[in-house]
Amino acid sequence: MLVDTHVHVISSDLGRFPLHPPGVNTGPWWETHPCSADLLRLLMEDAGVDRAVLVQGVGAYGFDNEYTLEASKNAPNVFANVVCTDRRAEGASWQRIADEVRERTGVFVTDNTIRVWHLSAEVEPAEAGARAS
Repeated sequence: MLVDTHVHVISSDLGRFPLHPPGVNTGPWWETHPCSADLLRLLMEDAGVDRAVLVQGVGAYGFDNEYTLEASKNAPNVFANVVCTDRRAEGASWQRIADEVRERTGVFVTDNTIRVWHLSAEVEPAEAGARAS
């Protein structure tokens, strides 16, 4: 099984999933090389990639994880997520975030060290080594 472990996707439906660039200097990759989840699936098929981890595109969407979560919800056997959150935001709660992400996608999130387990009988639980800031 081949898994791409770091992919950013951008919705082609900007009305439903509007961009919210927060001004971080990532360059306008979302404008020059946009790739929707549907296009990614076609590219994955052509390249022989079985699954992918969708990493929140903070440069394009800020902390709005709606599109990557929706993409994973629509293809749970193909996509898993790494979400990005603003822990300093008013009302931010790791428990609330973890519960929402787990409910919508089957992905578990913990504070400080982000651990991602995709609930699938075909994939052994894996731990991502990413550190939250």
